[in-house]
This record gives sequence, structure tokens and C-alpha cells, in this order.
Amino acid sequence: MRYSRYNNHSTNYQSYYQIREERQQRIDDAQPKCIINNSFPKEEGQLVFANLSGSIPYSNSFIQEQGGDNLLSDIYKHWNNSDKQYSIRPDKYWWHYMLSRVDNHLLQKLTNNNTLYSYLATRKTVDMLARLLREHDPEDLKQFAKSMQSQAEGDPDAAPNQKILDAIDKASNAVQNQIKKEIDKAESLPGGMLSGDAASDIEQLETLPKDVLSKLKSIKKGQIANFLKSTIDYAIEATAGKDKVLEESIFEADEIEAISNIENFAHIAMFDDLMVTKKTKHVSFDIYIDDSGSMTSKIYGGDFNGSFRRTIAHLLSFRLMQLNILRKTYLFAHTGELREIEKKDLFKPLFNGGTDIYQCIKQAKKQNRPAILVTDGYDRFDRDKGYYKDMYILVIGTDLPSCFGKYAENNQILFFSNGEFTNKYSIEDKYGTIRPKFKSDAKTV
Repeated sequence: MRYSRYNNHSTNYQSYYQIREERQQRIDDAQPKCIINNSFPKEEGQLVFANLSGSIPYSNSFIQEQGGDNLLSDIYKHWNNSDKQYSIRPDKYWWHYMLSRVDNHLLQKLTNNNTLYSYLATRKTVDMLARLLREHDPEDLKQFAKSMQSQAEGDPDAAPNQKILDAIDKASNAVQNQIKKEIDKAESLPGGMLSGDAASDIEQLETLPKDVLSKLKSIKKGQIANFLKSTIDYAIEATAGKDKVLEESIFEADEIEAISNIENFAHIAMFDDLMVTKKTKHVSFDIYIDDSGSMTSKIYGGDFNGSFRRTIAHLLSFRLMQLNILRKTYLFAHTGELREIEKKDLFKPLFNGGTDIYQCIKQAKKQNRPAILVTDGYDRFDRDKGYYKDMYILVIGTDLPSCFGKYAENNQILFFSNGEFTNKYSIEDKYGTIRPKFKSDAKTV
């Protein structure tokens, strides 16, 4: 078995580098056919070709004639290089025209020598090229390229297709605006979502939901913070009694890290004794995020219509990250599938298949740390053995099985649906199913 696992690892290792080598050969082969002669750094070339070459229709006969790989290389170099060295081949006059039309001096100031922004601009320009190829017959485009060449060489009778010229002009204006919006979105992403490392940031942007900002706005940080505060207060009253009122909750402080009496962190029931004073250490939770197959089901209706439960789980988790109260982040699915991830990898799916929540509960108990579990609740475990007084459940769903009963009784569950949170619930049917009571449901009735 050891040899087999080693052999599999070795095979995967070889496969990865073989793919890179084959991709690099494509990049190298394309360079002599480019109209921009600047070099294409290896890692940047790998990023661009790995993520964007799939958007170019290589089966199109016009692309086969022109060369898709060199067009992709030209687009990136057009945006990334401030001092471009041109060598325009006769059959590429049309291509130089298209790049010149999409050009924008102000955008160049943003994208030049910036891998991430050049990548975003390249992605939108590739979309423009793909649209041009979809909307016009390959033979018409071939004739258009020949006419552009003849016109550039001084043929007075050359007449490039006006519809294609108009389409390029119209699309180029739209693409400039789209590129600016893409860069604005990247710049306005909440702190911590992008690391500053170009490769990681590009990978992160490719895995983010397209409307991440609007969906984040629909999830109020204050509501999550209030839940944590209320559950902690409840635990204090239930176990140790409440003998004083805080002047300022740690969850309402501008700096959540500004906490004294750090020795009181030994037990969650002592949170009520914490006073906000100056920056020292901070309270933190481990978070366990359900990455099982059921999380790939979609939500229908409301602000999150069409969103995967997995996406919503990660958005909620990111909101918790913004509260600066998370320590370790885990993704989990089936038994044995529990892995710590870096925060920059939050939106990258890792598992699929079945669900084993109990493994998270056991680990949290063993580490003796407060924890937050984000799940749709599609699992069953022993009601008593599976209870942990310092675990809080954030549920993306409409019901929970009875095994979550003790969590519900101790006010350790928060349901989320369509931007609304509630810790109110009812016990229904003979199986003891736990169902949330949302304000919107009452209004509907």
C-alpha cells in the first residue's frame, strides 16, 4: 500500500509538470507569430494560458489560420508592457487595428506591469474576440483581414467590411468600461480576500462568485455578531449566572482585538468578564465549513436565487473572518475528509460526497476550543455524544434533524435564509425536526 500511494503521488507530480511543459511549449511556439515582440514571463504565461486559453474557439477556421495562442499572448502583452515592440505581419493588420481600438491610455496606467490587472483586462479582451468570432462567419473574417491588409498597403479599392469594423468599435468601447469595472471590483474587495500575490489573487478571483460584492452586502456582519454575543450571554446565564453588564460588548467594539483579562479565555462562560481596553490578544473561534455534495444544491428565490449553498456558506464564513474572530478554518465532508485551509483559499471547493459532522465536533472537543459549524445539516449523529457546549451552528437550510436538539435548546443555532437570520425555531413531526421561524414567513402567513 505504501508503494501504491507513493506511486500515485509520483504519477500526479509527473502529470502536473508534463502539463506545464506542454503549455510552455505552446507559449514559446506562439511568440514568433506575435505582433508584439516583448518577452512573455514564464509564470505569467502559465497563468494566462491555464485560465484563459479555454475561452478561445480554436476550432474556428479563422483562428486556425491566424493562430489562437499568439493572439492570446499579444493581448496580455498589450496590457502588461508599457514599452511595446511591434513587428506587424501583413496578415495581422486587422489584429493591430483591434488592439489599437481597445486601447486606453488611462487603463494602460493601471495595467502596465501589473499582473493581476493585466490579467483582468486580458480576460475581457478575450471575451470580445470570442464574441466577434461567434457573430461573424469565418470566411467573412478572412476576407476582412485580407481587405485590411490591402488597405494598409495602399490599395485604393480595398473596402474592409463595415459591419465588422463597426462591431469592433462598439465592442472595444464596452470592453474598456468592463475592464475598468473589473479593476474597481478587485480594488474594492474586502480586506483579506486578495493576498497581494498575483498567482494566488488570480486563482482566488476565478473561484469567487461573480456577484460576490452584492451578496456580501446582503449578509449583515452585525447580525452574525449579535448571534454570537447572545449565545455567549445565554451560556453564561445558564452556567455561571450574570452579575454585571458590560459597558461595551467585545463584538460591538471598533477593534475586536482590543480586549484585556486574557486569562478569562480559559472558558467560554467567562466572556462576560472581558472588558474592551487596549490591543492585546483576541478571542477566536475555529470554523468548520461543510463542503459535502449536498452543499452544491441551489437556493431558489430571493436575493440569493441560483446561488449554491456552498457559495453562501463561504460568504457567511468570510463575514465572520471580517469580524476578526476566526483562528483556524476547516473544510469537511465525508468521514476522514477534514482539512485546514488558508483563508485565501476560502472560496475554493475541496471535497464532495457525503457528510460527517461528528468528526468536527470530536475535533473541537479534543482541542477544547470554541467553534462555529457552517452546514446545511444533512447528517445525523448521537444527540448526546454529539453535543459540545462551545460549538455554534450556522445553518443554511430550512430544517435540522432531532440530533441537533441540544444545540437548539441551548440557543446555539442560527438559521440563515435569503439574507435573514433567526434563532427562533419550532419542533415539528414525530421525528423532532427543527424548523426555523423567520419573520418573513410570519408576514407571508
